[in-house]
Amino acid sequence: MKIDINQEKNFTDIISANLKILTNRLDKIEKEVDVNKSKVLSIENDLRDFKESLNFQETTIMEKINKITKRYEKEINNLNKKTLDLENRSRRNNLRLDGIFEKPNENWNECENAVKEMFKKQLKISNEIIIERAHRIGQPKEDKKPRTIVLKLLNFQDKTKILNATKNLRGTGIYVNEDFAKETMESRRMLWEEVKKLRLE
Repeated sequence: MKIDINQEKNFTDIISANLKILTNRLDKIEKEVDVNKSKVLSIENDLRDFKESLNFQETTIMEKINKITKRYEKEINNLNKKTLDLENRSRRNNLRLDGIFEKPNENWNECENAVKEMFKKQLKISNEIIIERAHRIGQPKEDKKPRTIVLKLLNFQDKTKILNATKNLRGTGIYVNEDFAKETMESRRMLWEEVKKLRLE
């Protein structure tokens, strides 16, 4: 079977036309792929910039938070020091007495009388000491050991007089100490422990 020239030409034209259509489609697809690649790259760049911005903002925010925290910590520390100083000042005329016999169900008047008796008998103080308040602290102990007495005096001079007379308490089992805030007492206790260690070395 022979194919004439016209048929061959028509067949070639059809193939050429189809190839052209395919080529155009491929070109269009390649362009779309390139466009999409550009979009993806742009999005990736935007995401990277956004992350960097977030990291910068987070760092800046944390720096501000740390700065504010340090400032408030300093202010709180100063307030605590002032509060502690005020509390110690309020205890300026106070003393803590240990080892004074405690009666069963002892009331405040009996406690104060026990202190006055100790002033005369053990401390050998003849002058009248004006007591504003004398009371025991804490709950009664099971071993019947007398509780500490917190003594508030009217005059600071009387406190000095009592402290100077404590040498007369040697061997009596009675102890007189200044009354400080809990934090101050703990600091003094730790300091005293360090001093004792140094003496042993």
